[in-house]
Amino acid sequence: MLTGFFWLLFLAEGVHPQNNCSYQEVLDHLKITKSNELYYMTRPVKNYKRPTLVSLEVLLYAILDVVEKEQKFIPYVWTVIRWHNEHISWDPNHFCGINNLSLPAEILWKPDLTIEEMTEKDKAPPSPYLTINNMGYVEIQNDQVLVSTCRMHIYKFPFDAQSCNLSFKSVIHTAKDIRLLASDNSSEATEWSRELMRTQYEWLFINMIVTTENATDLEGQDVIVYTITMKRRPLLYIVNFLLPVLFFLCLDLSSFLISDKGGEKLSFKVTVLLAVTVLQLILNEILPSSSNRIPLIAVYCIGNFALMLLSLLETILVMHLLERDNSPPSDSNRDQTLGDEKEGHSIFPNFQGGVTNWSQCLPDMSAGETMSELLPVARQIEIAQTFVPYVWIDMRWQNQYIRWDPDDFCGIETVSLPTDVLWKPDLTIEEMTEKDKAPPSPHLIIHSDGLVRVQNDHMLVSTCRIQIHKFPFDHQTCNLSFKSVVHSVKEIQLVHSPCSSKTSDMTMRSQYEWLFVSMTVTNKTVDMFDLKQDMLIYTITMKRQSLLYIVNFLLPILFLLSLDIASFFISEREGEKLGFKVTVLLAVTVMQLLLNEILPSSSDQIPLIVVYCIGIFGLMMLSLLETILVMYLMEKDDGPPEDVKMSKNSKVLNLKDKINDNEMDLSLCNLSEVPVKELASFTKATVLDLSCNNIASLPPEFCNLTHLVKVDLSKNQLTCLPDDLGNLTSLQHLDLYNNKLTLLPVSFSQLRNLRWLDLKDNPLEPNLAKAAGDCLDEKQCKQCASRVLQHMRVIQEEADRAREKRLLREKEIERKKEAKQREREAREKEARKREKAEEKEKRRKEYNAQMEALAAREQQKKKSEEKKKKKAQAAAGKKAPAESPLKPRRSFLRLVFRLLLLLLLGLAGVAAVCHLTDMKKEAMCVPVTVAVDNGLLWAGQQQDALRRLVQSLSAALRDFLESSQASKN
Repeated sequence: MLTGFFWLLFLAEGVHPQNNCSYQEVLDHLKITKSNELYYMTRPVKNYKRPTLVSLEVLLYAILDVVEKEQKFIPYVWTVIRWHNEHISWDPNHFCGINNLSLPAEILWKPDLTIEEMTEKDKAPPSPYLTINNMGYVEIQNDQVLVSTCRMHIYKFPFDAQSCNLSFKSVIHTAKDIRLLASDNSSEATEWSRELMRTQYEWLFINMIVTTENATDLEGQDVIVYTITMKRRPLLYIVNFLLPVLFFLCLDLSSFLISDKGGEKLSFKVTVLLAVTVLQLILNEILPSSSNRIPLIAVYCIGNFALMLLSLLETILVMHLLERDNSPPSDSNRDQTLGDEKEGHSIFPNFQGGVTNWSQCLPDMSAGETMSELLPVARQIEIAQTFVPYVWIDMRWQNQYIRWDPDDFCGIETVSLPTDVLWKPDLTIEEMTEKDKAPPSPHLIIHSDGLVRVQNDHMLVSTCRIQIHKFPFDHQTCNLSFKSVVHSVKEIQLVHSPCSSKTSDMTMRSQYEWLFVSMTVTNKTVDMFDLKQDMLIYTITMKRQSLLYIVNFLLPILFLLSLDIASFFISEREGEKLGFKVTVLLAVTVMQLLLNEILPSSSDQIPLIVVYCIGIFGLMMLSLLETILVMYLMEKDDGPPEDVKMSKNSKVLNLKDKINDNEMDLSLCNLSEVPVKELASFTKATVLDLSCNNIASLPPEFCNLTHLVKVDLSKNQLTCLPDDLGNLTSLQHLDLYNNKLTLLPVSFSQLRNLRWLDLKDNPLEPNLAKAAGDCLDEKQCKQCASRVLQHMRVIQEEADRAREKRLLREKEIERKKEAKQREREAREKEARKREKAEEKEKRRKEYNAQMEALAAREQQKKKSEEKKKKKAQAAAGKKAPAESPLKPRRSFLRLVFRLLLLLLLGLAGVAAVCHLTDMKKEAMCVPVTVAVDNGLLWAGQQQDALRRLVQSLSAALRDFLESSQASKN
């Protein structure tokens, strides 16, 4: 009997592991099912006082994008979350050694971790499974594409380094429920991230610092902050932006070598200045408007712009002075000059002379309350009248079906549950136009007294009436109106939880272009379709940061106005003044178009910046009309201008849309000409398809496309090919099917790499047609290429022999011509010698006659010398002062006085703007305001001295005017 017992025991031990070797046996043992609320409803602890330790590991896969304009950081990260589930444990020996298994992620409770900076839902697919082991430890791994906010510091752009945070914390659980631990330290996280890094794009990963901010009490929350530091790759910005601006400055400096007498120097400088303006506009599209300081690259551009502007003003001034110097003299001066020239010519007949000359708080429902904090003011889109804030909402209400005595349950006062198991108020935001982009909270909290609380981060896209009358010095006010969708005031009452806008200041992450000012809350009852409802209105006030608009918009337009005013010194007799004014006017028009892209068309009042632009535009237009009128009056007697025939605009193709890998497909484009200049810039496009067009000939420049390997010119109207076709040495495949070719150029024989050729359906001359043969398949086309090349080599050899004979004949003819030329030159040389001898003798006789006349004149001067001495004193008193030399001096003084007056007006305008507008608090206006106040204070203290100074200046000016009038008389 004992033997039978051992035998049964052996059979039981041998069969039991085989029956328990499946994962389902483990699940049945643990009773893990989708309907078992023990595993997914609440935090997996047997004693609620014991917190759940959550281990977090974050590694960086890639830096996908950093959007400076919207202050967004988009990384691709790998997260591993581990925690202990006290309801899970088994002995692996009872289940064939199974010590871990994978389960669907939704059947177990998971920590409600969120990232504070995240503004949109994760774009990567979530992990469908998690892993558990026999000790009760649960692990879930996820790849996440995070769209988060990050405060960008672009002062040193593009040589900047940025640091962005990813702050992980629980949505609703405090430190008494969940404690967060970082699996890796900073050095380990940095090392692992560098090994896993897939893509960095524009940014280079530097390091990742892990910081754990433990709660100081059990009511707080643990936060793990991952600070990712990265550095921008500036090479492309240097090549495509900084160097071009520097090159433009060098071009402007080199323009000093251009003569000031023509109009090309002025046109050159204006063109270079407008090129820098375009680069400034491109820079404005890159940089955000939220910088506290002007970026160094903006200072660099404005400095270059200002230097070019001064250079242009100098050119205008020099041209004006040259024009005045070259103006025709008065009659008396002209007669005197002509007399002097005549006298000089009689004595020195060969003499020649010349002169060189820039937190909210939100609702409460029927004894409940909702609270919201304004996290970042994401952006405000004026043209679409859209306000996009990122808010935190805390909503509370009372559930009368929930109540328990904590003393009966070991003092448990709060329980977290999935959000979809309880009723929630149907609150909506009236101004909201799109679905919330932030991930919803997975849990809510219930209290023993029946209070239910849910917290959520929301990315709201809402409408807002934008008032842009004072743009860019404007303040905006936007509303968020919370109310129930279907419930009346008898069912849901909204109550604002008391808090102030200071809380929003504390929780603010980033403000982009806008600075948060304040937030007010209004509670009112509305009647809609006979349904009375409570409504909470949160009014958010913010102020625009205007510094970048001043530097990149207002100042350039003011500079352009200065250029237009300076153009009055340009002569109307040439065409450069008209072209200059039109160019400057078009530059202001471009600025207005950019402004039109920013401002909405729904404004009740015309914005002041539009009045500013239109006013400057109007002044420039009047200036241009004045120039046209003056030029018309000056050229009225010259007859009507000749008609200028404008050529039709040729069709422009966007070749970027036609390229695919290395193939450029221009077939069926109805082309009559080949865009050779455009094709030359696409050197990677080695395959060119020009079939099914109306091309009659290829330009000579086509032979410079030496990168082409395959060319399809079938079904065109080609009658001949360029003579230098042999330059396409890389060409291997050439399709000339269905054209009008009769001959091939002799250089065709130089296509040594040609392996495929089709000449079907062409009216070829007989010998060439015989050599080409048919091209009905791949083999025949290859044979065609070989035979045609051999045929063309024979023709090439014959052409070379004919050319050699022709060259020999030409050389013989050239030798005969040279012999005749030498004989003719010898005869002409002898004739010139005789003429020079005769001319020399003639000059000698004239010189002797002049010397005799000079001696006679000297004797006459000696005789009249005594008479002149007697009359010298009387003649000195009667001699009239020469007034003509003073005129240019007075004109020059008048010009200097005008420039000083314009400078004083400009300084007064800057002082008025800085002293009377909101700009007085800006850093650039503080020294101007202080200087004006000090000047006014000093003037008040020195009234008597200033009065005496003005009287002295007035007396001196009066004496000067009287002496000038007397000298004129």
